[in-house]
Amino acid sequence: MVFIHALKKCMLLGFDKQIKAYWLLESLSPQILISKDVMYDKTKL
Repeated sequence: MVFIHALKKCMLLGFDKQIKAYWLLESLSPQILISKDVMYDKTKL
């Protein structure tokens, strides 16, 4: 698991209930990230 300490624009793929983390697709590269610390912009929903 890789820990990212920077803000990145991602698309939400899902939530894993077992590890209580979000699956994210990074927009700039085809990488799937797993993070427990997610911020989202409610105005763009």
